[in-house]
Amino acid sequence: MQREELLEPMLFAASCHHALAKLQFLEALPEKSLSIASERLNRMQALRTENCLSEHGQRLLNLPIDSYFSHLVNLVPKGPEREAMLDLAAALSINRSLYQKPKSEHALKVLSQWQPLHCDMSITLDLLRGKTWPDELTVNQDALSQAHELAEQLRSVMALDDLAYAKNYSREKLLEALIVGAKELVYVRREKRTNAMGNGVAELQVGRESLFDDAQLAAVVFDLYSLPGRGVKQLNNIGLCLAPVSIELLAKHRVGELQSKTSVAADGSQLMQRVYAGRVIGSEKVALSAEVYRQALAKRILANQQPGFSQLDCIQDIAAWNLWVSLGEKHGGGAGDKVDSLEWLSSQLALLGVENAEDFSLIEASDFVFEGIPQWQREDFEQRYPRQLVLADLKLDVEYKAGSKQVIVHYASGGRKAGPKRWELPTWAGWRVFYVKASKRVALT
Repeated sequence: MQREELLEPMLFAASCHHALAKLQFLEALPEKSLSIASERLNRMQALRTENCLSEHGQRLLNLPIDSYFSHLVNLVPKGPEREAMLDLAAALSINRSLYQKPKSEHALKVLSQWQPLHCDMSITLDLLRGKTWPDELTVNQDALSQAHELAEQLRSVMALDDLAYAKNYSREKLLEALIVGAKELVYVRREKRTNAMGNGVAELQVGRESLFDDAQLAAVVFDLYSLPGRGVKQLNNIGLCLAPVSIELLAKHRVGELQSKTSVAADGSQLMQRVYAGRVIGSEKVALSAEVYRQALAKRILANQQPGFSQLDCIQDIAAWNLWVSLGEKHGGGAGDKVDSLEWLSSQLALLGVENAEDFSLIEASDFVFEGIPQWQREDFEQRYPRQLVLADLKLDVEYKAGSKQVIVHYASGGRKAGPKRWELPTWAGWRVFYVKASKRVALT
């Protein structure tokens, strides 16, 4: 069981009022596999506790098929789509392919004309439900009979009509129900390794017998086969039954997560990218909450990107205060706590009642006032410990490290090739002074 999925054993253990993780085996079960099985069963709402099934979990045992297929059947609303999912589960449960994908170019073209969606789900249901297939397709009659027999058995358990009277289903409705209820089935192509697909947790390779086309980017994957990889526990997953879906359909049902890639617009909205398994599947304009809006607005102000609020005095006051505190009384500063500019600005926006762009339109730069270094000490402190220096054709940023009594002068801009001379800089008595440009660091004496 070291390589196997533990969902089924965990489900049956719970049906007997035992927790699989607490049962004794000759070799301890992998913690990761136990965790994955537990997470999946809880996501399926199959467990009440680790050793007790929920009502839904009990229903999963009613059908003589894999419990996850049973879960998918119960996910789909009653009607033709649930019948289709039941028939598909029967076909996949026999663990034999109903057909062999042709190899010749002519045969593939004929197959593509018969199945223009390149959908493994559609062709499987068409074969099972008796649709006439082209001569170019090799069908495994023995496997088809076996799948037909199991489908009739499942339909009998579910009190449904015989397979011969199967109702027409909506492919889109069926797939939408599964996208909403079982997002883990959704895989998207990797952008660089295009034969690989991921769902954010696992990865698979598209099987050779799959009809899934190279141009298709996403699919609901109903079945996969795991091959031993390197080492004892590594597995390589092969996707066997793929139903293509559009990226737009995934975005419509909010698959994936929204990630910020642009700055906040003037109206308080932001263009967000919807990302699933590392791939961008859409973008949408989102109205930000008051807290998120204030945070984003504070970032714009700090980056001097907000018109009318560039180079705020309060930001310079906070920078001076933080230097004052870091130096301490011993080195000419004072006592206090450092202030985070972003947090302070966000809190000030909240105190000013800013919740949206309309509120912010009433705010002026003069509304932001930071009480830092006492005013009577500020001028003297700035002269002794400047944070920027302007020399002949050379602008510098100054960093102070009080612990080691170092002053590091960083090149900011200017056409001057030579670095600053020590005599051009403030006294900084008792401090070691260094000049840094790019990766080069030089001591100034």
